Amino acid sequence: MSGKANNQIYPCSSPMDSFMTLLKDVRECNTTPFLHHEDFPNVVYWMKAEYQKDYKNGKGFLHMISNENSGSTGFLEDLNGVIIDSATQQDIREYQRTLWSTLHKFHLAPTTWGHCVEPVQEYCFHSMQIQFLVFTYCEGYWKIDTFMSLYYSQRGDHAQCKGDAEDNDMVKQEGTVTPESLLEASRTKLSKHASSTSRFSGSSKKSKVKTMSVDIKDSSGDSEIETTSSSPLM
Repeated sequence: MSGKANNQIYPCSSPMDSFMTLLKDVRECNTTPFLHHEDFPNVVYWMKAEYQKDYKNGKGFLHMISNENSGSTGFLEDLNGVIIDSATQQDIREYQRTLWSTLHKFHLAPTTWGHCVEPVQEYCFHSMQIQFLVFTYCEGYWKIDTFMSLYYSQRGDHAQCKGDAEDNDMVKQEGTVTPESLLEASRTKLSKHASSTSRFSGSSKKSKVKTMSVDIKDSSGDSEIETTSSSPLM
């Protein structure tokens, strides 16, 4: 009898239990279909092996398509194979911060992406696909995995996360934030993202697009696009 009462009072007995319920929800929210390269032949790096072959750990050449608005993360391409704009890339980085903050509140945010347990990585894969259609222009989740590997540690290096407006809205509550309240707020946000029609739809300004080879500098370990802005390329 006491066990039944406890189940009614505490539907989620631990942060991990709450997180696994959240993961179930995000799986159901992610109705984005897996796409096929033959339907999007202009995407340069659909397969991870193709990207790795050219990238060569920062010592090779990436054959990219870029315009004046393109951001610094070269493997994030729209359906025309053009590197997506810097504003969208910044939106992705800010959303990644929100994911990190969520994981942090569940006590599931180690300092590096590689140390995240499998359910955590799956949660991020689904969440990123729900929010940004650009991550569907590849086989599986490798572009999300690569992006998280590049930027996750920038949050994991900090013991606390200040968060942003979206973080604050998600966990706004008097007193201590519990996993249950975070779970409910996250469900609402995921549902809103799943029904949103404001996803990135690709560039249509083909007249301003130019094909270019990207020389990846190996002297400092950093890579650069050979343009006047000399932006870092990943």
